[in-house]
Amino acid sequence: MGPLLIKRLLKELQSSIGFYEVQTGQSVGQVLCTQLSPKLAWLDAAIANALGIGGLRLDPVPWLASRQIALPDSLARNAQDIRWFGLLSLMAHYNSAPANAAVSEEKK
Repeated sequence: MGPLLIKRLLKELQSSIGFYEVQTGQSVGQVLCTQLSPKLAWLDAAIANALGIGGLRLDPVPWLASRQIALPDSLARNAQDIRWFGLLSLMAHYNSAPANAAVSEEKK
C-alpha cells in the first residue's frame, strides 16, 4: 500500500506544482517537508527525487548569527529541527514587488 500512496501523493504534488508555476510564472526548484516525524525523514528525499527537484537543506544557526541573533543554549539544539519552519513561514511577510508598485497599479 505504501508505493500506491506515494504514487498518488506525487501525482497531487505534480499537479499542484504545475498549477502554481502556471499561475505565478515562477518555477519550483526545491522541496522542504517540515512536518515529518524522524521515522519518515526518508520521505523528504524520496519526494524530491521523484519530482526531479532538489531538497532544501536549511542551517539556521549561521544565518541567525549573521543577523547578530544569539540563541541561548536551551534553544540552540532545537534550532536544527526544521519542523518550526512551517510556523516561521506563516509569520514571514513575502513581498517580491517594490512597495510603490501596488500604489502605481491602483492609480491606473
